[in-house]
Amino acid sequence: MRVLAAVITWANPLSPQQLGEVDLVAWHEERHQLDKLRDGRRLQRHFRQHPETYLAALEERLLKLDLPP
Repeated sequence: MRVLAAVITWANPLSPQQLGEVDLVAWHEERHQLDKLRDGRRLQRHFRQHPETYLAALEERLLKLDLPP
């Protein structure tokens, strides 16, 4: 991805004005979506590497929930 970005940037360099025209709301939304995906992959990796620890923590969180009688 970095190589592709470097080639595209080299072929069509952006001016400082163009760089400043970024939609910040859209950028923040994109970062939020990427963070959610990264967190999911992190949890999957943790489960694969340490399933007992992961499941114990999950069970502890479940037991802490206030369930109706």
